[in-house]
Amino acid sequence: MMLEKNSKQPLYIQLMTELRNKIESGYYAAGDKIPTEADLEKTYGVSRITIRKTIEELCRLGYLEKQQGKGTFVKAPKICRKIEMRKSQSFSKTCMNANVQAESHVLETEIIPADKGKREFLNLEEGDRVIYIKRLMLADQIPIIQEELYLSEKIFSGFDVSRLENGSLFETLMQDLKLNEPPVGVSKIEAVNASMELGQVLKINTGDAVLKMTTYWSDTEGNPLYIGYENIVGNRYRITI
Repeated sequence: MMLEKNSKQPLYIQLMTELRNKIESGYYAAGDKIPTEADLEKTYGVSRITIRKTIEELCRLGYLEKQQGKGTFVKAPKICRKIEMRKSQSFSKTCMNANVQAESHVLETEIIPADKGKREFLNLEEGDRVIYIKRLMLADQIPIIQEELYLSEKIFSGFDVSRLENGSLFETLMQDLKLNEPPVGVSKIEAVNASMELGQVLKINTGDAVLKMTTYWSDTEGNPLYIGYENIVGNRYRITI
């Protein structure tokens, strides 16, 4: 297809969308070599600079990878998270199993009043507060998940949020609460479209499909611990149930 040169959308964005659709649909499968820059230039009628910018961006986002002297290839999905009988792997463990480098960065944190839904699950009273934490999770420097956590201030009074900077939440909770087993959760997953703000954080386009997973976490005896919301870039992450 020819790109719309009179469109308000930049040509490299149009070309990125076209190539991403072909990758996600399986037209270009994992491991396939994509056409050369010269072939893409001829097919889409755009400059070599536009082609190179598009390929560089798709490489940065994890769709493609360059192999010296061989060309550019579709990068295979790396990360698969297993959820089984209310047990879920931590992001750190998932990345370790996939042989990729996990990162986590705290974006925001504050103590806020708990709304009715959070009070009901966390067994809080009106006026009680929760610790709100927003994090960005990356694998090999590619954004995968924006996470929002709500922890009971009663249970986690004095919690040092800085420990979650490149740290495992599960391991931190197990240490602090002296748990013998990782937390267990009940999850709900739905597909949503990325807002402009979320797109900027996850390095995706506004309106792109995102998996939103809401999980209510407890210890193995059923005592509520926290609520987590994960906005997951679906084409960079697989969930196996």
